[in-house]
This record gives sequence, C-alpha cells and structure tokens, in this order.
Amino acid sequence: MKYLLSSVLILVFFNALSTVKAEEKKYKFDEGTITFSHNQSLRLTLSKSCEPKSGEYSCDAYSALKKASFAKAMKQVSGSLNPGSVICKSITGGTVVLGLSEKGNENSFCRFKDGSMVDNGSLVYYGRKNDKRTIQQR
Repeated sequence: MKYLLSSVLILVFFNALSTVKAEEKKYKFDEGTITFSHNQSLRLTLSKSCEPKSGEYSCDAYSALKKASFAKAMKQVSGSLNPGSVICKSITGGTVVLGLSEKGNENSFCRFKDGSMVDNGSLVYYGRKNDKRTIQQR
C-alpha cells in the first residue's frame, strides 16, 4: 500500500510538471521576429509553430530531440565548439541560427527544413537524456 501511494504521488507530480503552461518568448532573426514556447519544467524551447493542434508535437524540431546525442557530439567537439551546435548540424541535420531576445540576449537555435526551431540548449538536455536511456537499455 505504501509503495502504491508513493507511486501515485510521483505520477501526479510529474503529470503536474508536464502540464505547466509554457511561456512565450520572442526572438529576432534576420527574417523577422519568431515566437517560441518555453516550458521550464520540460527544459524545452520550441518555435510556436510546433505546438500541437491536438495530440503530440509534429515538427522537425521536435523530432530532432529524439535523435539528439550529447555523447556523439562530444566526440566531434574540438576547441570552443558548442555541443548544441554540433548536435544541430552533425546529428540532426539542422542549421544553427542566432536570435536576439527582447532583452537583448543572444541565443542559438537549430532551424529545420520545415521552418521549425529548437533552442540548442534543449538539444543538449535531450541528448543527455537519450544517452542515459541507451546506456540503461544495454
């Protein structure tokens, strides 16, 4: 009974985290301003165009999170290369672009053929998660 109760509490906690409303952030790029959904609890920043109409996200940027690998990126990193940029270009096939926030802060994103974008920091975070899952499956 005690195990069941703790399992239910953990499930409720993670469910609450995933339903936290994402905040909107805007970044300026050469072609104009793009709005992003930033969900701190999921450590995910995706272009607003990726938001699901119903069900799961369906854009190239979201799909790239499943392919991301921090370990593979680190094998390719030399000098001062950003691991998120390496994951973007070499592992997921995206293009690195820089955006300027409304506060004037610069951030790097990965842009895909469908126009969707994901923050390179999100790629690193999900790359590490993917690597842990791979190790645990062995």
